[in-house]
Amino acid sequence: MSEKIMGDHFYTISEPERDSALARSGYRFEGIACYVAASPTQGSIPLFRLFNHDNGDHFYTTSAPERNRAVASAGYQNEGVACYVRGSSGNQAVPFYRLYNGDSGDHFYTTSKTEADSAAANDDYQAEGVACYVFTSNAAGLVPLYRLYKPGHDFWDDIADALSDAVDGVVGAFTTVFGPVITTAEGLIGGALNALGGILRGSICEIPYLGPSVCTAWDGVLTAGWAVMSLPDVLGGLIGVHPEKRMTLCVIIQLDEEGSTVADYKYALEAIQYAIDVFKNKANVRILSVGPFVYSSPFSDPPAASRDYISIESTPSGPETLDVGCGASDLLSQIETTPGQVFTAKMIRECFWGNARSVVGYGAPVVTFAVRDFKDGRHTGCSAGPLNDYVTVVLRNTTKLRTLPHELGHACNLWHYDDIDNLMTPGEGGGVGVDLSNVQVALLRASRHVTYF
Repeated sequence: MSEKIMGDHFYTISEPERDSALARSGYRFEGIACYVAASPTQGSIPLFRLFNHDNGDHFYTTSAPERNRAVASAGYQNEGVACYVRGSSGNQAVPFYRLYNGDSGDHFYTTSKTEADSAAANDDYQAEGVACYVFTSNAAGLVPLYRLYKPGHDFWDDIADALSDAVDGVVGAFTTVFGPVITTAEGLIGGALNALGGILRGSICEIPYLGPSVCTAWDGVLTAGWAVMSLPDVLGGLIGVHPEKRMTLCVIIQLDEEGSTVADYKYALEAIQYAIDVFKNKANVRILSVGPFVYSSPFSDPPAASRDYISIESTPSGPETLDVGCGASDLLSQIETTPGQVFTAKMIRECFWGNARSVVGYGAPVVTFAVRDFKDGRHTGCSAGPLNDYVTVVLRNTTKLRTLPHELGHACNLWHYDDIDNLMTPGEGGGVGVDLSNVQVALLRASRHVTYF
């Protein structure tokens, strides 16, 4: 039996840092470890944070001499102060136990004596006493200290990764050679094709009542048809083989009645980048902007969010598309009546270079509409699922970054899930993480929106 290599426990008070680690670095969310102070308070001491790039371990200590020794002789880099804690018990402060796994070099911290004893008894950790004292409930002046964990690999995981990398490399070489040819050809003749596609979509989908129903039914046929065509990729994905695929994203920022944008542009870029990172790192899907001559290669770095992904409308929108619903009846009404027709017209106009693909289904862009609000005041994002080409999201800094990739997941065949670590668990249901199961990855990659070319 192969030996299991443990991963790394990581603790931070920063939500952006937490979200970045979940999206980009393979960590899982393990909840709130405790409550601490973000800045010095009376009676508090700093908890120093260090990181070892050789074994990937985060290490925390209140001892400046121990910190200095770890930097000088143990390969750690000083990352400053993680937070402020207590040096002794009292005022309801409890021990924050410290443990160490010598095989992996992982430091682990917990307020639970039961969990600490179990880790020492069953997981080869050695108890190293009490790191400091912290609080298990929130109070004025305290913030959550989030706990994350990056799973390790064993020998067979490494074998599977090597096989997957080999297959991914072969397919990636093929798409690198032929992808630019197709992209160039599409760019040269795309103007006429997309104009024709826009006319066709507009003439049918904008017919009152009947048109949206016909277009929704057609999208259903396309969704099923391209899912069948993707079966070889699905089967490969179930055993961990995920050659890079691509999808295109078009974000439309609407103007309110006064002519002001309903989205925060800086936040919109952050949300797009977060979606790019999540889809790339969790499903090996590269999110590209909609437009002519957008070249990509599986061997290049993930794209950076830019103005190319965003279309800002030039004329104000009406309340029917600014303030939308998210219940089943709201979504049906939105698709089948005036709002759906207006959204369709906006997609045809603002995301012109995706019209032809939207008609045939293969590589149809997912359009994100920045809306002002949701009627129930509870949602910040909504999707009608794979039978629709658009999602609606509030793109302001009050919205969690995982909202956009969550809604894009719905557009790509995924439904709600019940696991705090999973991308498809709604935020109001406790979802924080961005993980996807093997089945979810296979379904997402089988979407008509996700293709090799």
